[in-house]
Amino acid sequence: MRDAVRPPLATRLLRYLAVACVLAAVGGNTAHAQDAYHCIEDLSDDEVRYRIDKIEKTFAKGKNKAMGWRIGWSVGTAALATAVTTNAIIAAREGRTPDKFASAYIAAGGYFASARLLLTPMPGAWGLKRIRRMPDETEAQRRAKLLYATQKLEQNAKIETFNSGPGTVLFSTVYAVVGGTVKAAKWTGSSPEVTALMFILPPVISTAAVLTAPKNARPAWEEYRGLACSGKYYDTGRDDRLDLDLSVGPQGFSLRVVF
Repeated sequence: MRDAVRPPLATRLLRYLAVACVLAAVGGNTAHAQDAYHCIEDLSDDEVRYRIDKIEKTFAKGKNKAMGWRIGWSVGTAALATAVTTNAIIAAREGRTPDKFASAYIAAGGYFASARLLLTPMPGAWGLKRIRRMPDETEAQRRAKLLYATQKLEQNAKIETFNSGPGTVLFSTVYAVVGGTVKAAKWTGSSPEVTALMFILPPVISTAAVLTAPKNARPAWEEYRGLACSGKYYDTGRDDRLDLDLSVGPQGFSLRVVF
């Protein structure tokens, strides 16, 4: 039995290249299909209206929780930082340098956390109001409104993903370990309970914030991306259920189907 003749190296490379191009094209088409922006100019006015309404309902559903979480945690961390700052001032007056350092260090972390929450954009809380304020008298204005609403929906998904992710907990843990280690090394044996608090308090607070953070924006964004450019996807307001009407008369049965 004769051995199969292998094709030349150049032929094999061309085949591999062709396969790679096909895979790249398929991947590119898949990514393009998930793009929520490229079809906005091709949508009918009914489709544009439907998508705007869907995005507005998404924001309305999560507005209260987003606003409550952001305001609650920003005010709460600022209040905690202010209270700890008072302890730092008292410790400084009484000459308790280790406690002054610990209180000032914890307060700085609290002020930073509060400032980050206040300065980070809040599309989940204010996005709905800003979307509804945009003019929509003409078809062009409605397309611009849909573009803006889509951008806000994507931005909200990214911000909520960060707020509910491990990054904040990791940063606060590193911050706590650095501060607690410095105090323990520089003032060995001084107020061990305060040192323990430096290690524990920041990650506990950040973990609680992450666990209570809104998490609906990411799945809402993924759902919208799936339908944004999916052909003629819009709600016509029609009831698609069949309506059967069966009646009996002198001439027999009569069946009417309305759909």
